[in-house]
Amino acid sequence: MFTVYLHQQPTIMKVTKLITAFVAIFAIAFLSTLESCSKESSASSNSVSKSALLSKSGWVKTSVIMNSAKASPAIVNFDVYAMLEDSDKNDIINFKSDNSIVEISDNSATTNGKWALTDNDSKLTFTDSEGVSEMTLLALNSNELIVEVTEFDATLKADVNYTITFSH
Repeated sequence: MFTVYLHQQPTIMKVTKLITAFVAIFAIAFLSTLESCSKESSASSNSVSKSALLSKSGWVKTSVIMNSAKASPAIVNFDVYAMLEDSDKNDIINFKSDNSIVEISDNSATTNGKWALTDNDSKLTFTDSEGVSEMTLLALNSNELIVEVTEFDATLKADVNYTITFSH
């Protein structure tokens, strides 16, 4: 009996499939590394970009809305801005890059304390001679700043939320 051993040579198709599989695995590993680096760098530059947006130029109040679910009766979307004096509506607040706050009111500028971004840039904190105030940063882009502050109102005997919108 005669036995023939056939030595199988890899075909071009098998080699191509093998190379394609290695390239695909390498590409997936490489792209996932790039994506994770991109996320890390954007997260680390987040505070810088928010600080830069704040200190870019002066901010003017364009809306002040008051809400209090605990007041009796409840206050919903009360427009405080409509009740402000025109001179208060035109005040310009500048967040300086040295973290000082300069308010321009009736053509006179006064420095009113310091500002800081805190809690992973989710809070805007002010420190002045009256103490520390903290606002929640709801939105910030190149044209608009929206913050929310909660204060206890002695007249209403309840917490009141103010949503304040600023623009350039």
